[in-house]
Order: sequence, then structure tokens, then C-alpha cells
Amino acid sequence: MALNNRFLSFLKEKIGMDKSIAYSSGSRIINACAGIITIIFIAHFFSGEEQGLYYTFGSIVALQVFFELGLTNILTQFVAHENAHIEWENNRIISGDSKHLSRLSHLFRFTLKWYAIIAAAFLVLILCGGFWFFTEYSHNIKTSSWLYPWILVTTATAANLFMAPFYSILSGVDKIKETSKITFYQQLGMPLAVWLSIICGGNLYAVGIGYWCSFFIGITCLRYSKLWRVLYEVKKAPIAEKINYRSEIFPFQWRIALSWASGYFVFQLFNPVLFATAGATVAGQMGMTLSAVNGVASLSASWISTKVPLFSKLIALKEYLQLDAIFKQTIIQLGILCTLMLGVFWTAVAILEYYQIPLSSRFLTLIPLLFLEVAILANQYANCWAVYLRCHKQEPLLANSLLGALSCGLSTVFLAKYVGVTAMVAGYCILRIIFMFWNYLVYRRKRIEWHTSEQSL
Repeated sequence: MALNNRFLSFLKEKIGMDKSIAYSSGSRIINACAGIITIIFIAHFFSGEEQGLYYTFGSIVALQVFFELGLTNILTQFVAHENAHIEWENNRIISGDSKHLSRLSHLFRFTLKWYAIIAAAFLVLILCGGFWFFTEYSHNIKTSSWLYPWILVTTATAANLFMAPFYSILSGVDKIKETSKITFYQQLGMPLAVWLSIICGGNLYAVGIGYWCSFFIGITCLRYSKLWRVLYEVKKAPIAEKINYRSEIFPFQWRIALSWASGYFVFQLFNPVLFATAGATVAGQMGMTLSAVNGVASLSASWISTKVPLFSKLIALKEYLQLDAIFKQTIIQLGILCTLMLGVFWTAVAILEYYQIPLSSRFLTLIPLLFLEVAILANQYANCWAVYLRCHKQEPLLANSLLGALSCGLSTVFLAKYVGVTAMVAGYCILRIIFMFWNYLVYRRKRIEWHTSEQSL
């Protein structure tokens, strides 16, 4: 028992792993391990073209960022700022300013309507847009092999999109451990559904089946747990004062929306562009490689993402010294972890190539992989500084995001079409390093500006 306690103390003090991170990173560890197994399944059961379709499906449905317009990301911050003035006990509100209770309830009701509309719009537009894209650029692939799987994927993604605000609201009211636990279960069930589907010959249907499995796990965990009571407590509060969307949310959201929409051109454009210019097989190599390195990035990102409610609360209470101390420790831990894991993955691919194991042909080669990993690490640091700034309900990185999207988008399309994959990834790496330093300069300037002005009042 003493040894166990010392180990838990080490996890908490040395690497910053609390219960929220444990569940969040636990789900990401499962996701990473599941991703490795999925890669093996895809390499064994899928052709190169099917692999390209599999990963391009994911890149196209990622267009959902153009529909949610950044609200999912900022909702937790807005809820946390209101929740800082509310007291909870046993999943019930026991006290709180009526103004903040009212605003919290109104925010919840507003977002439910918002997401019902955008989920329907997403389904119609992306379903039709994807049909055009795959018809135009997959002449050598039978329509029947991708059409029905595509319908299954888009309907499942729309359903999960509608569920997004529930998790954001709960995270904002200090239920991040519980929502991370749901994510843990989803990441456990989703790959099992995918593998079973592939074994049974479902192949591309496995993508949509996995998404639907995630949806049903999520809604079941919400409905048959105490979290449903929390949502009811938020919703039932009488509305005397409303949040003014136009004057409070929109001035922040439109910047976040542009920033997140810009992120599509930075993080998701590779697969569709390569699918159209180099073919499904090359797109599949990029997709499988991105799946692996993004799994690493997702795991390390849990160190910062689980701190959003805490950062927002400390900012609302103007506890800036504590905020900066926690942030500094978090970014150091995240950077070390991400670097080590990316190094392990590069070494693993190098071993596969050295011994000429067939699985190596499903990934990018070592040089473009190295460029991609450096870019991923740069993105991790840039994201940490962005999270810190956005927890202040401000978005000072809009110009950075727009120029980053424009430059990365143009670079990706031009280099992929006229030079090749290695040049495309190298260009991406150079640009991400440049914009990482820009993020840092904005973070350093705004941190001093905002905190100094607040303390002088």
C-alpha cells in the first residue's frame, strides 16, 4: 500500500497526472494502442486503395469544424466562468448568484438548438459533397464500394456532432473527470466495433460502425448516470438574465471559428489533396502515418486540455500566479512526453524499414516522417499557448491562424501536385515552426498586458 501511494504521488507531482488526466490520457493510451492494432488490421485486410478511402473519409468529415464554428471549443470556458460563482453538492446546485445560474441555463438551451441545426446541415452538405469528391477522383474504384459506407460515416458523425455540447457543458461545471471517463469507454468500444466489422468483411463499413458505437456509448453513459442529473440542474434553472450571443459570444466565437476552420487547412488537407493528386494509395500512406503521430499528439495534449476548466476558473478569480505556475509545469511535462513518444515511433518505423517488413510500405518513409514529427511537436507547443490565451475568453491569434491556414494550404496543394510528398511535408514543417514562434510572442505579450492591467485596477 505504501509503495502504491508513493507511485501515485510520483505520477501527480513529477509528471502532473491527476484523475482527470488519468482518464483522459487513459482513453488516449487505449486509442493509441487501438490505433496500432487498427493499422495492422488495415494493412492485412485492406487494399492500398481502401486504406486511402478509409483515411480520406476521416479528413472529409473533419469539415465539421466549418459547421460548429468553434463553439464546442469555447463553450467550456464560458460555462466555467459562470460556474465559478455557483456551488454544487452531490450533483445538485446548492447556492449561487441567480444571475449566473440564469445565464448558465440559457447557454445550455441555446447550444442545444444550435447543434441540432448544424448537425442537420452537416449531414446534408457533407454527404452530397463527399459523393461528388469520390465520384470525381476515384474512377478506378467501384462506386458501390464507398457509397454506402460513406452514408454510414456521415450520419454517425452528425449524431456525434449533436452530442458535443453535452460534454462541453459538463466539463465546464467541473465534471471533466466524468466526461473523460465516458471518452475512455468510447475509445474502448469504438475500436472493438471496428475490428469486429473488419474481421466480418465489413471493411470500409467499419468506419461508420465505429462512429455509431461511440455515439451509443456516449448517450448511454449520460442517460444512465448522475451526469444526467447535472444537466437537468443546469437546464431547470429559471431564466431571468440571458447571455447575449451577439455581444458576448459572437465577438469571441467568430475569431475562434476562423481559427479552427483555418486549422482544417493546417491539419486535415493532406489526405484529400494526395487522394486527388497522387492517388488513393499515397493518401493511405499519409493517412496511416498521421493516424499514428496524431495519436501521440492527442495523448500528450490531455495534459493541457484537462486544465481548461481550472485555467478558466483561476482567471475568473484573478489568481494569476497560481495559473502561471500550473501552466509552466504542464507545458514542460507535455513537451517531454510528446518528444519521447514521437522518437519511439520513428525508431519503430526505422526498424520495420531496415528489416523490410511489409507493414513499413503502408507508412511514409523516414525523412518525411521526421519532418512530420517535428511539425507535430511545434503544433503541441503552439496549442498550449493558444489554450492559455483562449481561457481568457479572448482570441488574439486570429491573424496567425488565417495566415497559417493560407500558407499551409497553398504549400500543401502546390508541393503535392508539382514536387511530391516529401517536399510537401518539409514545407509544412518549416511553416509550423515559424508560426509556433509567432504564437509564443503573442502569448508572452498578451499575458503581461492582460494580467498587468487587471492587477492595476
